[in-house]
Amino acid sequence: MLKFDKHLNILFKFMIAELQKIDFDEEGGFRAEFISETGGFWHFHPEYELDLHTKSNGTRIVGDSVELFDRYDMILLAGNIPHCWNYYRPEGDLPEKHGVVLHFKLTSLGEPFISQPEMSKVRELLSEASRGILFSQEDARKAEPHLNNMIRNKGIDKLIDFFNVLKILINAKQREFLCTENYRLEYDERGNKKLTDVYNYIRENYNKPISLETISGVAGMNPFSFSKYFKEN
Repeated sequence: MLKFDKHLNILFKFMIAELQKIDFDEEGGFRAEFISETGGFWHFHPEYELDLHTKSNGTRIVGDSVELFDRYDMILLAGNIPHCWNYYRPEGDLPEKHGVVLHFKLTSLGEPFISQPEMSKVRELLSEASRGILFSQEDARKAEPHLNNMIRNKGIDKLIDFFNVLKILINAKQREFLCTENYRLEYDERGNKKLTDVYNYIRENYNKPISLETISGVAGMNPFSFSKYFKEN
């Protein structure tokens, strides 16, 4: 993977991420869905997340990691790690369903169950996910049918698909950490929508001149008020 300029890594390390609410009301404790979005925003949430991008490429930002990604990019994230994706669209719009994302809660597995000796490798995997884990394209292709099944299956069939995915992840011979070892997460659970909009604009337009008037307009403030607000926050 190609590493981006160190100044971009510093920018994202200190950005304020927006808290995203994951709705599990109708999905139970394991929510799988297709990725159809055309642009991500810098956010975090307490749930674990497994992302598989099959038909898109671009820039993946996870914690203090900024890397290029290509098709069949699969990563596992523990809760509360800020992340987002910038997608490349050289030939127009992205495919409507260009990946699969799975959210799940640690409590959905249950402490007594996950404490069993048979689950030792799963516990190790979930612990390592606190730095974000990148898997090989080979393992991503193996996981794809099970993740697709999770979108349409319910009940025990959905759980079987989930454990098939877990089996692939714990047996993966190639794992790469994304965040640095000394990465420390500091976040504001209230979320700061105004600054998030500003940081997202900077992220998407960092290669162009950005005037104070332009960026204060993104925040919906006049230049003087925005300059004071930005320094205070």
